[in-house]
Amino acid sequence: MQPMEKQLIALLTRCVEQRMGRKIESPKDFERLIERLPQGEPLSMSTLKRVWQYVPSNHTPREETLDILSRFAGFKDWEDFWHRNTLSENSGFLNTVDVEKLDEGDELLLEWNPNRRCRVRKMGDGRLMVVEARNCKLRQGDTFAAIWLAVGTPFLATHIERNGVRLPDYIAGREGGLSKLCKL
Repeated sequence: MQPMEKQLIALLTRCVEQRMGRKIESPKDFERLIERLPQGEPLSMSTLKRVWQYVPSNHTPREETLDILSRFAGFKDWEDFWHRNTLSENSGFLNTVDVEKLDEGDELLLEWNPNRRCRVRKMGDGRLMVVEARNCKLRQGDTFAAIWLAVGTPFLATHIERNGVRLPDYIAGREGGLSKLCKL
C-alpha cells in the first residue's frame, strides 16, 4: 500500500468515526458500525478490523469496502473521497483538515450556510478554540474537540466548553456541510 493511500484510509476511518460520534476501538464498536451500515452494504467484522488496523495487516482493502465506508462518511464513493482529500494546499483553501495534524496556533476559517462563519485556533491540548464566530451557536472563547473538517460535509464539535461549563455537542452545516475551509 502506498503511503498516500494509507494516509487517506486512516483519514477515512476518522471520518467514519466522526459520523458514528465515537472512536472505533473495540469489538463492540465494530458491531455498532456494522449495525449502522445501510442494508445491502454489509462488511464483516474481520474486514473492518483490518481497515482500522485493529488486527495488523498489510492487506489493501478492496475498493468495494472503501466505497461503502466512503458513502457512510457522506461521500459519493472512494473515488470522490480520494479526489476531495488530495487537492493542493498551496492556495490556503483546503478540502479536508485532519485536526490532529494541525500545529498549535494554526488557525482555520470555517463557513457554512446560511451565512455562518467561525475562525478557530488549535490549542496545545489538541482542542480548538473559537477566535471569532458569526451567526452560529459557538461563541468566541468556546473550546471544543473535532476529529476532522471537510468541505461538503457537516462537522461535529464535541466536548464544548464555555466558561468552564460543558455544553452539548454541536453539528454545524447539517445541510450541505462546510462551504469553505481555509487555513489562515
